[in-house]
Amino acid sequence: DAGTPLISDPGFKLVRAACPAGTTVLSAGFDVYWAAGAAAVPSYFPDVDLGGSSTVAGVGVSARELDPGFAGSWWLAGYGICAS
Repeated sequence: DAGTPLISDPGFKLVRAACPAGTTVLSAGFDVYWAAGAAAVPSYFPDVDLGGSSTVAGVGVSARELDPGFAGSWWLAGYGICAS
């Protein structure tokens, strides 16, 4: 799909946060910093398998700049509260 941004796209950001071994995500969230309302979060996964074999629980978040883009620097943070 030509409309899907790639990871190398400067207007797209992806973050992942893994829980320690033997724990799971109890709560999760994200923050978009310094985008001045010019970025959207199209995907947010509060409990995703980061290991590919159901062994690493974590959080995955992606964000992208809205048209026509954003000239400044911005960043995305994802976080989780993990427990056994």
